[in-house]
Amino acid sequence: MKLVLAALALAVLCACRTEHRSEAADSSRVATEHTQPERAWSVLDAGTVAGYVVLFSDPAAPTNPNRQFFSVRNTFQQELGMVDGLGRIWRYQPHQREAQLLGSGTLIEGVRRILDAGPQAELSEVPLASLAGGSSAPAR
Repeated sequence: MKLVLAALALAVLCACRTEHRSEAADSSRVATEHTQPERAWSVLDAGTVAGYVVLFSDPAAPTNPNRQFFSVRNTFQQELGMVDGLGRIWRYQPHQREAQLLGSGTLIEGVRRILDAGPQAELSEVPLASLAGGSSAPAR
């Protein structure tokens, strides 16, 4: 009889399972932020254009560094990375979901790191309309 009870207790323990339930994120609480291109620069490295930088900011708070970022692009207008308004430098990696944090610094330091430009690379402001036929939307 003890053997039967032990087998029954063992069977009950083996039949136990644990469930974990999670609810989907409430998308009604997610706020989409729209930014507008404000300014653009070409990146000149040793006399040649190495890429472009486009400043995007929230129209409601255009000077708030928490609400702006600098899109760093190659000469084909492909976005390679960004420098946020607080100086954090991010480079997008092929076939990766998340960008790689390269550190922090000034805008020109971030641009040089993302584009692998030399230490003499500098920014020269250009009209927004001059970028890819006037398109300043991020190319992703």
